[in-house]
Amino acid sequence: MNVRRELVYKVIKLYNISYMHKKEIMAKVLKLVNVMIIFLALVLVAMNVNADVINCTQDSDCHSIGCLSHLKPKCTMLGFFFNAFVGICECDQVM
Repeated sequence: MNVRRELVYKVIKLYNISYMHKKEIMAKVLKLVNVMIIFLALVLVAMNVNADVINCTQDSDCHSIGCLSHLKPKCTMLGFFFNAFVGICECDQVM
């Protein structure tokens, strides 16, 4: 009877250790999946940003940038270089 009880305790102890080990592995896998999802989301957002700078001298040069419907493309002057005004295209509020 005593041998049987010891055997049952050993089986229960082994089961508990393997169960805890499985939980640790599952937690690590879930962390990895979460990190991958966050990384992919950041990469997709970074790829979606339009970082092109369009030089302009007047508002009509800015027709090619895509502004939202309530915004209007406008040339924002930066300065006077080589006898000409130089600016960049931005989306501005319609007044």
